[in-house]
Amino acid sequence: MRYDGFISYSHKKDRGFAESLQRTLHTIAKPLFKPKVLNVFRDETNLSASPHLWGDIEKALSQSKHLIFLASPKAADSKWVKKEINYWLEHKSIDTLILAITNGQFKWNDEHNDFDWEHTTAIPVVLKGKFKGEPFIVDFRKPDESKSDKSKLFEKYAKIAAVLHEKEFDELFGEDIKVQRRNNRIKNGAIFLLALLTLLAIFFWNKSEKNRKAAEINEEKAKREAIISKSNELNARALVDKENDPTKSFALAKEAYSLNQDNKDILNTIYGIQYKDVFSYNDELYSTPFYNDLFKSDEYDVLTQYSKYSNHFIVYKDKSLLLYDYSQDLIDSVGYTNKIGDIIFLNKDIFYTYSDVGQIEKWTLGNNKLKMVHSYSSKIKSIAAIAISEKDETIVVSDERGNLVIYRNGKLDIQRKFSEGIYDIDISKSNQYILIVLGHSTKLLDFNSLEGINEYNIKTNDGGRGFNPYFKDATFIGDEYVIVGLSNGKIQLYDIKGNRILYQGAHTDFITDIKYSSSNMISTSRDRTIKVWEVSKDVGLNQYFIDELVTLSGHEDDITEIDFVVNSNQIISHSSDGNIKLWDLEKYRIPSIDLKDSISPSHIAVKDKEKIIVSTNYGLLLDCRLDGQRFMIQDTLYKYEDRVSFIKYIDEKKTLLSSSHDGSFLIHKLGSSLDNYLKAKIDFAISSMSCDTELQSIITASHDRYLRLWSVSDNSILIKDSLKINEEDIQHVTLSKDGTLVFVMINDNKPRLYDLLNGDFSSCDTLPEISSSVGNADISEDNNFIAFTTRTGFSLWKKNAKNIFEEEFSVLSNEDYFTRVIIESDTKKILASRSSGKVEIWDFDKNKIFDIYLYMDQFRDNRKHQHIQDAGFYNQGKSFYTLSKNKLRFWNITSDEAQ
Repeated sequence: MRYDGFISYSHKKDRGFAESLQRTLHTIAKPLFKPKVLNVFRDETNLSASPHLWGDIEKALSQSKHLIFLASPKAADSKWVKKEINYWLEHKSIDTLILAITNGQFKWNDEHNDFDWEHTTAIPVVLKGKFKGEPFIVDFRKPDESKSDKSKLFEKYAKIAAVLHEKEFDELFGEDIKVQRRNNRIKNGAIFLLALLTLLAIFFWNKSEKNRKAAEINEEKAKREAIISKSNELNARALVDKENDPTKSFALAKEAYSLNQDNKDILNTIYGIQYKDVFSYNDELYSTPFYNDLFKSDEYDVLTQYSKYSNHFIVYKDKSLLLYDYSQDLIDSVGYTNKIGDIIFLNKDIFYTYSDVGQIEKWTLGNNKLKMVHSYSSKIKSIAAIAISEKDETIVVSDERGNLVIYRNGKLDIQRKFSEGIYDIDISKSNQYILIVLGHSTKLLDFNSLEGINEYNIKTNDGGRGFNPYFKDATFIGDEYVIVGLSNGKIQLYDIKGNRILYQGAHTDFITDIKYSSSNMISTSRDRTIKVWEVSKDVGLNQYFIDELVTLSGHEDDITEIDFVVNSNQIISHSSDGNIKLWDLEKYRIPSIDLKDSISPSHIAVKDKEKIIVSTNYGLLLDCRLDGQRFMIQDTLYKYEDRVSFIKYIDEKKTLLSSSHDGSFLIHKLGSSLDNYLKAKIDFAISSMSCDTELQSIITASHDRYLRLWSVSDNSILIKDSLKINEEDIQHVTLSKDGTLVFVMINDNKPRLYDLLNGDFSSCDTLPEISSSVGNADISEDNNFIAFTTRTGFSLWKKNAKNIFEEEFSVLSNEDYFTRVIIESDTKKILASRSSGKVEIWDFDKNKIFDIYLYMDQFRDNRKHQHIQDAGFYNQGKSFYTLSKNKLRFWNITSDEAQ
C-alpha cells in the first residue's frame, strides 16, 4: 500500500484540523534526519489541479490502508465525503475505518448495535447498520489550549497513529519518547557546534560589516538629501501654480509629499488647495474622450512610432524619416531609401530601425537632430522579431524560418536554428533570460548561451473545432513569469519555473501587442480595442494575479503596437490606420486606495472625496481620511460586540446610521463629540436595515423573523410597529426615501410591498413571484421604480397607470450573480455589481452606459473578498465608488466611457 491513511473531511469545517492531524501523524515516532514513517493522504497536499479529480481520489483510496473520517454535521452532508465513504464500503473492510469526531453529536446504542440516529448528527447515514460492533472512535470536540489539554490532544493523535502503525498505544507511545530523547541529544550537539561556528563567523564578519555600514550610511544620507531637495522643488512649483492651475498644483504637491512626508509645509500646501476647484477643472476633462490624436494620416502604409521617454514621435513615409514634437511640429527629417520594418526606442536619446533588407541602424536624437551613428547588415534579411537589451544594447533578431541571432557590440555572437518560425522576442530586465515565441510553443533560453531552460506548449484546441491557437506575443514579469498573447485572443499569465498557467483573460480576436510596467499591463488586438489590466502579487501564495480594469476603443483599424509613457498615467497606441493616439488613464480612474487587510473592511460610507467612514468585520466604526492614495484612520467612532452589517451616511443630516450582528444599531451625530449618538438594541442579530432620507423612520429585519418599524426623534429611538413573519426567514428589507413604502423579500420568493401611510404594516400587496431569492433592493425617490438583485440577475420594476408594479427590464447572468443594486434617481441610473467583480451602470431606458471589471473571478479559493464588498453613487450620480479586495476606488461616469 502507498498510503497508511486517507483523511476524508469537510473543507469548509475542518481544513485547519485536517492539516494539523496530517502533520502530527507524519512526526510521531519519526527518527531525526529520516523520512516520515507514516504516509497519510490529504487531497490539498497530494493532488494537483486536475480535470479528473475523482479519478485521482479513487486511486488514492484504493492505495490506502485506513480511512480517517473527520466526522461533523458539515462532513455528513458533504457529497464528496459520502462518495469517499461509499467507495470505502464497497472495496475495503469497515474495520479499517477510523472515526474522529470534530463537531456535532453521536451516541452508540448497544441494544441495536448501531448509532442512535435520532441523537447522532456527526455521522453520515450511509454508515447506518454497517458496523458489527462499536467502532474505533476518537473524540476531538472542544479542545482546550491549556498545556495539560494539549498533552491530551497529542494522546488522541497518538491513538490514531498507533492504529496506522499497527502497534499497541503504550508500545508506540514509549517508542516515541525514546525517539524524541535520541533526537534531542543529536539536536543539542548540533546546536552547540553551530553556536561555536556562528561566534567565530560573527567575530571575523564584524569588522568588515562596520566599514560597510558606514559607507551605506553616507550613501543613504546623500540619497535622502537629494530626495528632500527634489520634494522642496516640487512644493515650490505647486505654490506657484496654486491659483492658476489647482489641478496641476495638487498633483505636484502630492508628488512632493510622497517623497518627503516629514515636511509639514507640503501638507499645508495640499490642504490649501480647494478640492472643489480641482474637481471643477476635472469635470471639464471628463467630458472629453479618453484619447488625444497625436498624429493622423490617411495613408495606411505610414509607419509611426512614439517615444515613451520624451515628447517626440517619428514618422516614416515617402522614403523619409520625420521627427515631430508633441505639438506635431516637424523638427527634422532625413532621407532613407529602404523600407523600414520597425522603430524601437531604447531611451530618450537613442532609437533603432531595421529595414526590409535586414539592415540595422542605431540613431540619436541629440539636439533634436536625426543622426545615424551605426549601421550593419544582419545575417537575417527578413526580420520577423527584434529585441534590444536596455542594459548593454545586445540585439536579438529572428525570422519566420526559425533563425535566431544575437549581436553584441555590433558583431555576430551566437546563432541558433529552430524548427518553427520565431514571431516575438523579449529579454528579461536582468539580462538572464531570452523568451522566444515559436507558434505553438514558447521557449525560455539562457541569455548568454541560447541554451533552452524551459518550454511551454499549447495542448488544447479552440472549443473542439480543431483550430489550434498559436502564440503571437510575450513579455516578462520579472524573470519567472511571462504574459503571452494567443491568436484566438486569449491572454495567459504563465509561471515558467512551475510550468503552469495562473490566469486566462481574453480579447475577441488576434493579440497584437502586450506591454508590462510596474503593476499594470496593457494589451491590444485585432478587435481594435486596448485592455488595461492590474497585475498584483500575493506574497503569501508567491503567485501573480491579473485583474481586467477597462476596455478602451477609438481606432478605426487594427492596433499594431502599444506602450506606456514614462512617468505618467498615459499610454500610446499605433494603428494600421496610420494614426497615433495618446490615452490618459486618469480620465476614467483614480488609483486604488489600499485599506489594508489587517483592518478587514466590510462597508464604507462616503462623506466626500477625502472623508469616509469604514466599518470592519471586527465591529469597529472608523472615521477615516483619504489623502491622495494614502489612507489614514482619524478616530474610532464606536466598537460593536459583533461585526457591522450596515452603514449609511445621510448627507443632509450629517448623520451616520449603522447596525451590527450583536442586535444593536446607532445613529451618530457627526461633527460633534464622538459619543453623541442614539442607540437601540434587540436580542437578535439585525440582518437587513434601511431608512428614509430624513432619518425619521428606520426599518429593521432580524433573525427572529420580525420586521420592526422605528420612529426617530431628537433624543430617542422607539418601536412604532412590528410584524412577525412566521413562514420564512427575512432576506432583505428596503424603505423608500420618503418612508412610505417597504419592500420585503423572504425565502418563499414572493416579494411584498407594505404601505406605511397609516404608520403600520396593515396594508400589504404581494408582488409577482420571482425565480430566486433577493439579495439586495432599492426604491427610486419618486416610488415609481424598484430594482432588486437575484441569484440569476437583476430586475427593474415600474409602476404602471393602475399603480401596479410590473417588470420594465431584467439582466440575466448564467456565469455569476449580482450582489448589489442601487438607484440614483436624479440621473436615472442603476448601479449593479456582480460576484465576479464586474460593475455595470444602466439607465432607466435599458442602455448600459458603463461596464468595467475590477478583476476576473479566477482561482476563487486563493483570493480574498472575491466579490465587491460595497459600492454606491456620489457627486449627484456623476461618480461612484467600489470597495473590493480591501481596495477603495473612485470612478467617473460619462457617456464617452460607454463600452
